[in-house]
Amino acid sequence: MYKWTLCEWKDVEHLRKIAKKEKHNVNPSVNTVWFGLTNDKEYIGSAGILLFAKGIARLKSMFILSEYRNMGHGTKAVEIRESYVFETLGYRRLDVISRFRKFWQGRGYRVAVKVNDNKDHLFITNKEWQKEKNGN
Repeated sequence: MYKWTLCEWKDVEHLRKIAKKEKHNVNPSVNTVWFGLTNDKEYIGSAGILLFAKGIARLKSMFILSEYRNMGHGTKAVEIRESYVFETLGYRRLDVISRFRKFWQGRGYRVAVKVNDNKDHLFITNKEWQKEKNGN
C-alpha cells in the first residue's frame, strides 16, 4: 500500500543523492513542510511545500523512485499538498514554478509570470481551488 504522509526532511533525505543522479533537485530548506511517499517499508518519494508569509505557499520539487513512477503518485502528491495548504493551513494562494504549464492550467492555475523559455510561475487562490475541487 502506497501512502503520502507528513514527514521530516530526515525521513526523505536519502532520496537526495538518487534524485541528483537523475538531474532532479531534492534539497532541504527552511520553512518547508515535507511529505513522503511510503510503501509501508521505506520512503520512496518526497514532495515539499515552501511556506511564505501572508498566506502564500509554493510547491517544491517532487521526486519518486523510478520503479514507482507512472502509478498516479505524482498527481496524488499535488492533491494532498493543495489540500494541506488550503484546507489545513487556510492559506490564500499556492504557487508553483514549472515547465508543465498545461498540466497546471488544467488544474485551474494561472500564469503569474514567465520565468524563462522553459518555466512559468503559476498560482491558484484558495477560492479558485475550491471552485475547481467542487467542479464549478
